[in-house]
Amino acid sequence: VVDDYRRLSFNLSGGERPDVTGLLQDLLDTDSKSLAKSPTRFFEPQTKARRMTNFTKAAGSIALTKIGSRVGIFFADKKDRRRLKQIEDIKIARLFLEELAGVRGVATKLAQMLSFCDTELPDSIRAGLSFAQDNLEPMPSSALERIFDEDFGKGPEQIYSYWIRRPIAAASISQVHQAWLGDRKCVAKVRYPNVESNIMTDLSNAPLIRNVLSAVFPSDVIDGVFEEFCEGMTRETDFTRELASIQKFAHAFAGNDKLWVPEVQPDFCSENVITMELLDGIPFYEFLTVASLEERNSIGKTIFDFYLRSTLQHGLVYGDPQPGNLLIGSGAEVMVCDYGDVGFLNPEE
Repeated sequence: VVDDYRRLSFNLSGGERPDVTGLLQDLLDTDSKSLAKSPTRFFEPQTKARRMTNFTKAAGSIALTKIGSRVGIFFADKKDRRRLKQIEDIKIARLFLEELAGVRGVATKLAQMLSFCDTELPDSIRAGLSFAQDNLEPMPSSALERIFDEDFGKGPEQIYSYWIRRPIAAASISQVHQAWLGDRKCVAKVRYPNVESNIMTDLSNAPLIRNVLSAVFPSDVIDGVFEEFCEGMTRETDFTRELASIQKFAHAFAGNDKLWVPEVQPDFCSENVITMELLDGIPFYEFLTVASLEERNSIGKTIFDFYLRSTLQHGLVYGDPQPGNLLIGSGAEVMVCDYGDVGFLNPEE
């Protein structure tokens, strides 16, 4: 729990940062039993009705938490109210993620968007939602073994020279494991089972998605944003397309020592698995806590150059520019990790 909330503290961007040490102690002292209970559920509900039941359950749990917290805030001393409000925000964000950990797909992608887009959400809730970027509960080992057996005819520990069972990241569509091929460090991105059908089920519930998007985008652009969101979610489930996208970006930025694109290993890729080199860097938000103004400016220029040059010069539209997809190297290199949502432009466009 302490590690979780220390990581959340890195993601509090802008505004006055709360007293994270005191906040941690309050959380552990007042709610240690419930917060220490990690989400262990992993389920793949298939029907629209069942998936909507889980969305509704999450909303109800959050509402009850808010009511209980507000009662405590009302009776608290004035000097303690701000602190209790910060605790409430982080608990709500964590509860949201725990309730939706087994639903994945559209729900967690929306949580990611709310965490970094310019909204009226408090920084504490945005920090909690940013945890959705890569820290969900992983799929059971039996499900992962079945994926490798169906795609390669053997398990991951027989494919790679060394395989680490616990994933280093678990997000909305896939989870990532570290492995070795000979003496080369790499990562294997493994798609969740049934994620395509589940996402299509979620996307059929247009009113819910549009309501969440309306909290981020102006009403006059919602139609276009909704259409692009649906197309992007569909693209991200296509690992064959993502493999081609990584190779196109690697070719486009070959020789650029300020921008690193991972090298893929096609012989160890399938429709459910992408194997690529391990990019050794620190998370973007963590970099911001220690970087000088000069370093920030340098990184900002590289990121700006990446987004514009890839589109205007190479016809590659990077569709998922969220901070969770960026790592920063020891030499101030920008490392872009995820290429699931990429659009292609022809020369006329």
